Formats: sequence, structure tokens, C-alpha cells
Amino acid sequence: MRQKPTIAQVAEQAQVATSTVSRVLNGGYASPAVKTRVRQVIRDLGYTPSLTARNLKLGRTGIIGVVVETSQSAWFTELLGGIEERLADERTSLVLGSLSPRGQYQPGSVWSWIRERRVDGLIFARPADEERALVDAAKNAGLAFACVSPEQNLAEATTLAAKNRAAGRELARHLGALGHQRVAFFGGREHSLTMQERLAGLVEGLRALGATLTDAHFTDASDGAAGAYHASYWLSLAASAAPTAAVLGNDTMALGFMRAVQKRGVVIPDQLSVTGFEGLPEAELYWPGLTTMAEPLRQMGIDACELVLGQLRSGEAGDPAEPAARDYAMRLVPRESTGRVPAERASSEVRTRAAG
Repeated sequence: MRQKPTIAQVAEQAQVATSTVSRVLNGGYASPAVKTRVRQVIRDLGYTPSLTARNLKLGRTGIIGVVVETSQSAWFTELLGGIEERLADERTSLVLGSLSPRGQYQPGSVWSWIRERRVDGLIFARPADEERALVDAAKNAGLAFACVSPEQNLAEATTLAAKNRAAGRELARHLGALGHQRVAFFGGREHSLTMQERLAGLVEGLRALGATLTDAHFTDASDGAAGAYHASYWLSLAASAAPTAAVLGNDTMALGFMRAVQKRGVVIPDQLSVTGFEGLPEAELYWPGLTTMAEPLRQMGIDACELVLGQLRSGEAGDPAEPAARDYAMRLVPRESTGRVPAERASSEVRTRAAG
């Protein structure tokens, strides 16, 4: 029976030290030429490292946990795609922890991951105030972790977030170029850091153009139903006071808003322009296509994994990684849901029909 090749044999044929082979296998630093040579020898020999032995030696589980309030959102699906892409090249498994799997907040499983050290690291997706205790516990336990788009200030944590304030300003410039002077913002949770930054940027951008934010309203949710709720408010306004553009705090709310006003006869963008944030695939599939500020969600997922893996590598070297912060520019994606400001008479006529 043929013996399994060893790491020493790989090192010998690749003409490197066994520690170099180990670094290549674990995603550590090595020159591109060395990586190519080592990987070719691994393929030629059919070498497969023992994950169990490695994890036992390092006191590891070989598992990264992803924590999110609910996994049933298009935003999270995009982020998760990047996480899975990065981990595909690692000998690391992924577990998912939904904090509200039945509509009620149930963080017990994540607490057990931390207390019992059942994971090597954690990625928190949109951690809000309720998750601060979990984040603090992960830090105190010495776990590698990163927070993507936190809804609270987490200066002591490694964070990845979109430049929401700048995105709000960019959206204001887009609407201003179309002649809109009356703009409303409809958001989710009022205390959400993301919502507040998007609103602040929008206000700044409109002020620079001499335009006005006529309304700013929030709900306790950020789904399509919340968008429909905001739509009912817009429909209740007098034509002379109604905003000609509605900026929703995210794409999901924007699509719910559009569907609700269209059901009442409002023609988009002829009588009303609508925009969102995030850049979800559904925004392009809907008609009219939704103008949005797109987040690089897949890249953020890839980078979150890389930061957690980097912390683990730093821990192996005995030099803990310092908390880092990465900011990501958002990209304006103009589509059919925004157009030039409507004539006052046309707006009045459609609102009369919608109210009837």
C-alpha cells in the first residue's frame, strides 16, 4: 500500500522549508513564484494535509461563524456570496447563526459558540445595539472577528462599512441635476448608523444645491412593507407640498414604495422619482429599474474573511492584529426610476387620480 506523501517530501521537492509549505497551505506570505512551485508539487504528489491534526495542534476548530439578524435578505445573500468565495480556497468551514430565526430575538446559539469556543472567528453582519454584548464577548474571548456595516459605533472592533454619507451627497447631486427641489427621505430604524449617515449626506448635498429636504420619516423595519407604509404617507400629502423625489433608506424599501404608489396610479418617474441604496440585483429586474447607490457587498464579504483569517495568522505568530477599519465607496447606478422634475399640473392630476 502506497504511503501518503508528507509535508517534508513536498518541501524537499519544492526546494523550500517545511514552514514555507505550511504558510502556503494556510494562506500566509510567500512569493508568487514559491506559491506556484509549492502548489504544483502538492498536486503532483497528491499531498493532502490532515485538518484534524493541524487544528488540534493549533487549538482550532476550523470553523468561521457568520452572525446576522436574519439570513432572509438579498443584502445578506450578496455579502454571503463573497464570504463563501473567499473560504473556498481555505480549509475552513462556515456556520450561520441567525439571531431571529423565528421572528424573535434568540442569540443563544451564538453565545454558545463564543463561550465554548466552537468557532475560530466570527463575522458580524450589520450588528446593532442588541449585538454589542456579543461583540464584546467575542473580543474578551480572544476570538478573531470583523463587523460588516455595523449599525453602531464600534471603534474597538475591525469594521468594514460603505461610505454612506458620501453616497447620500452623490444621490443629492443626481436628483439636483434633474431639477428636484423638494426631496424626502424615508428610512428604517431611526437610530441605525447607516440610515443616519445616508440621511446626513443627502441633507448636505441638497443644501449645497439650494434644495430642500421636505420630510424625513423612519419605521421600525427596513423591508418592503416599510416602503409601502412610507408610500401611504406620500400619497396623503397635498400636491403643492409633496416631494417630487423620494429617497428610500435601502433598495428593499424602495421597491415596496414603488409598488404601492404604482398601484394607486402614480407613474414613475413622470410624476415621482424614487431612489434607494445598496445595489441589489432585484433593483435592476423591477420596472422601472431602480436608481440606487450600489455597495460592493461581495467584495466586503471577501475582505471580511481575509481580515478574520489575518487575525488568526497574527495570533499564530504571537502578535495580535490591531483593529482595522475599511471604508468602501458606493457607486451611483442611474436607472429609469429617476427623471426630470414633473410639471406641477401633471403631479396634481395624478395625485387627484391616486386619491380617488
